[in-house]
Amino acid sequence: MYDFVVAGAGPAGLAAAITAASLGRSVTVLEKGPLAGPEPRGESMPHHVLLDKLMYPGFLEEISGFKSETRRFHSPESRKSTLVKVKEPYYFFEWRDFIEPLYKKAISLGAEFIFNAEVSGVLVNDSGLAYGLEYITDNSKQTIDAKTVLGCGGRTCPVAAHYGIDTDAAACPTIKYRGRLNSGLPASVKLPSGSTDLQFYTILPDSLKSVSGIPPAFAFAFPLGSDKFEAGLMLRLSQFEKLKKVRMPSDKEMLTAWEEVKKSLPGFSGFFTDSSTEYEKLTSIQNRKFIENNIMGNGGAVLLGDAVGMVDANGSAGIYYAMAQSAGWVKMLAERMSGTNVIWTAELSAGYLKQQNSWKFYRYIKNSFKLITVFERLMFRTFGTTAKLNSVWRFIGFLLKAAS
Repeated sequence: MYDFVVAGAGPAGLAAAITAASLGRSVTVLEKGPLAGPEPRGESMPHHVLLDKLMYPGFLEEISGFKSETRRFHSPESRKSTLVKVKEPYYFFEWRDFIEPLYKKAISLGAEFIFNAEVSGVLVNDSGLAYGLEYITDNSKQTIDAKTVLGCGGRTCPVAAHYGIDTDAAACPTIKYRGRLNSGLPASVKLPSGSTDLQFYTILPDSLKSVSGIPPAFAFAFPLGSDKFEAGLMLRLSQFEKLKKVRMPSDKEMLTAWEEVKKSLPGFSGFFTDSSTEYEKLTSIQNRKFIENNIMGNGGAVLLGDAVGMVDANGSAGIYYAMAQSAGWVKMLAERMSGTNVIWTAELSAGYLKQQNSWKFYRYIKNSFKLITVFERLMFRTFGTTAKLNSVWRFIGFLLKAAS
């Protein structure tokens, strides 16, 4: 009987493991891949005290290739652009440089991991209380018991699937790309200071020639060093049901749109003129819908991170928020475990949710979903064409600066 069993060894699952083990609680993590955080990519996030506590002061700065205090937003067809200063500088880093130290820290504290273990179900007693996980490894079905089950498996979280949670409803299809530059960064993204920005390029349904009816989207790109960069295409779906003549594209259409953007979008295409592909995958980002009641069934199981849309809906990285939510829940439940064996009742569950709602970062995420809905309604419905949005881009730039 473990105190915690965690489904998923991404940032949320690793934060849960480190926090639980550091508090003297037994924890094991099940990961369907062969290693923690198996996807190869780049990421970014601002500095937060949480990283100092989970690792050590200066960890984020140490692994980062560079930092940026600004973002550049481009209007449709890159006719205009706005440079926005963010409140905190963003650090850009290699995924493995981030994940491996977290995994090693969890191991050093006594957390246990089982890899190539695919969760196949949640163990639930007659009163509807979760008490463990069922998983398959080496073609053998196994079970593991725990006082609390934490679902940290992202969009395909098996714990969410067990309870019938439609995580696809919160997903925005996204292509993530990793490239290596042969001749350095394109001149269009360099600043006089020699630094670079995280770039966002607005794409409206009338912007593309290869695919008709695709929802609004943002292409993005940022360097990971002198010769590497991360890029992608993310659909924006907060207004999807209210927009006319748009539809959800097939996977093939999504890739077709991506190829057009890479080849012909002014400014953005400069990243690909002399580069080689290291990674390219159609996936999703959970920033369409936010699930507030993340306690499943009658208790015992909690969904965390991407599984509930714990992502900054404005387009920023959601790593910190997922990790903070995981650490917060583990601390809250570990404190309850210290005083009693009674961890889950209807009254306690209501108290946990109330405490979660008091967390500053949690309230920020809730508000980000509300704000982005208003902003995208303005961009994609009020000014929903390339011509109209370009004509009012100065106003849009003012709003972007005010919101940052």
